[in-house]
Amino acid sequence: MKTIVFIGDSITDVKFNKRAFFLKAKKAYPVQVMESLNKGEYKAYMKGIASNRSYHVYDRFTADCLKYNPDIVVMLIGVNDAWTAYKPEEYKERSRVHTPNRPFEPHFDELLRRLKTEAPSAQGILLSPFVISTIAEKLPFKDFLKPYAAHIQKRAKEYGYTFVNLQEAFDKAEQTTAPAQLSTDGIHPTSLGHAVIAKCVLDAIK
Repeated sequence: MKTIVFIGDSITDVKFNKRAFFLKAKKAYPVQVMESLNKGEYKAYMKGIASNRSYHVYDRFTADCLKYNPDIVVMLIGVNDAWTAYKPEEYKERSRVHTPNRPFEPHFDELLRRLKTEAPSAQGILLSPFVISTIAEKLPFKDFLKPYAAHIQKRAKEYGYTFVNLQEAFDKAEQTTAPAQLSTDGIHPTSLGHAVIAKCVLDAIK
């Protein structure tokens, strides 16, 4: 039996998505992924925690990931780090003008170093943060996320992990589905939005 750890923030937090009824996300992507896999072949640990940033995941990485000796680690973090740094009134395209006290890159890099060192045979599936075009005021945040996605992609290549560009996946989904059906707030997917993520993860696993 293979062990999968899903780790990240509120988008990966199964209980949060069930509880926050206004998000219309009763089935978060980890649940949908596991429903599509052979239950006799995979065991899951779902370790999303709402509001987490990269350093929160770093602080709990041993207890919530490595101790399970994972065969597959699905990681989705970065949007809260970016939102902390994002100031619309100061923002210039593709530049960051404010650096938080605990920045994203060094914590993310250390997570991958530890994963490769302490679980060398594990498959890493690294998902990029994204914005869904539900709320016009949040659309500039999409460009602000690009450096985060680029950093994740670069590190994924270095460590031999799979990078999944969820922004591209949602941009494609919006061509046939209204953004409001994919997310009520532009950040947290609905169950239909979570299905987009689940398909990407399943493709990466298979």
